[in-house]
Amino acid sequence: MRRRLRTRRLLKWAGTVACVLVLAVLALSTGWSLRYVGSPVCLDVVGGGVTVDRARGAEVAKLRPSVRGYWDLMTLPQINAPVWRLTWGIWDHYMLGRVWAFILPLWIPFFILLIPTALLWRLDRRRFPAGHCQECGYDLTGNVSGRCPECGTVINPKQAQRASTAEPRRGGGE
Repeated sequence: MRRRLRTRRLLKWAGTVACVLVLAVLALSTGWSLRYVGSPVCLDVVGGGVTVDRARGAEVAKLRPSVRGYWDLMTLPQINAPVWRLTWGIWDHYMLGRVWAFILPLWIPFFILLIPTALLWRLDRRRFPAGHCQECGYDLTGNVSGRCPECGTVINPKQAQRASTAEPRRGGGE
């Protein structure tokens, strides 16, 4: 049980960090372009999407065969049109042969990560029944001090009233 809770907590925080990173890349890609140009493919992060393009990679391979690949980071003088939908295609390009491209908008992986992360946050909430301290779960039956004796949290009057009117637990010896 404890191991499962630890795994759930770890996945919850890993999902949160991944969502924040994808959101940051999405926000930065509207004004910046990060490009990797290699011999088989070219990878662009620009306009809120990730583009994998074999045409530019094939050009680099033909024009500069000694270049293995390089990274390029540049600011964009104008704001790019945002990428909203998945796009892919295979076509014949003059002198390059058959090429392909794939565009993935970053909002898609963001929501794919967000939904299970939100569910994990919801599952990890502490739920204590009425008449118990909502911080530590201590049974407040009969408590009139206004504080939880276990953790010292101030108890609101409604919670204290529910605790004092709650049915006392019965022992097994009756």
